[in-house]
Amino acid sequence: MDKLIKRKELYDLVWSKPITKIAKDYKVSDSAIIKICKKMEIPRPGKGHWTRVECGKNVKKTPLPKLRKKGVEHHYLWRQGYSEGRTDDEGILHPQIAREAKVEHQILVDDKLDDPHALVATNIKRFRNAKVDDRGVVQPRAAQHFDLAITEGAVDRTLRIMDALLKGFDKRGWVFRIHKGPKPGMGVEVLGEEIGFSIEETVKAVEHVLTEKEIKARNRGNWVWPPRYDYSPTGQLKLKIHANYSYSGRCSWGDAKIQRVDQCLNRFCSGSVQYAQASKQNDTMTKWTAESGAERL
Repeated sequence: MDKLIKRKELYDLVWSKPITKIAKDYKVSDSAIIKICKKMEIPRPGKGHWTRVECGKNVKKTPLPKLRKKGVEHHYLWRQGYSEGRTDDEGILHPQIAREAKVEHQILVDDKLDDPHALVATNIKRFRNAKVDDRGVVQPRAAQHFDLAITEGAVDRTLRIMDALLKGFDKRGWVFRIHKGPKPGMGVEVLGEEIGFSIEETVKAVEHVLTEKEIKARNRGNWVWPPRYDYSPTGQLKLKIHANYSYSGRCSWGDAKIQRVDQCLNRFCSGSVQYAQASKQNDTMTKWTAESGAERL
């Protein structure tokens, strides 16, 4: 099963053997171990440390510092990469994750919104008629709308992605919700856990160059207050799970040279299942910790 590791335990591990070996033992990536060390404020051996150890040289071990208030005392090492159907003591792959890899369960994005999901149909008007902020990001006037931080040029594509996701949620029996408020959010219920997520577009910021009009106004002695940056859309989207700070699994899928978000929707669903499992385990651990503390009083 997944391993709950305490701060002192991981500190002793990273000073007993290379992180590459620890990662291999727990079936996680090297970067996951490094990320957890940073969150738990654990110092790591420097470059050349293990070479000096192999040569029999004396090496200095950095003491474990006192944890700050924002630090993490314990963390789940979420083991990934199990083969389909594996059910030994090391870990169990949730059946839904295996299903997401099958062709018949593939979530495809349509080229056009000819028959949109009811919620998408509602949001089409809200996003197409929205005002934009100083970065060019659309700001729907309605109190309830999808959590999308995108420019006008990305609206149609993003709504097609949402259409594919919502139809995929319906087939899986997952409940989608939109939350009202000053900063609307959205989430989907997976394994009884609500997974918040959003889609955002990267907006490029460049230093503002004075326009000819601004230069003439300044030369006339007028006060000119130009913006610090000019913003331009990139069309590059990112689908993000709003994971807790302590979660080390993958929680974002973005446009890149070899993939687009449109092709990552099943991976997003698998990631949502993994995060839901991790959340359940965290809840169990929190409850166990509280009960253990009560027993000691």
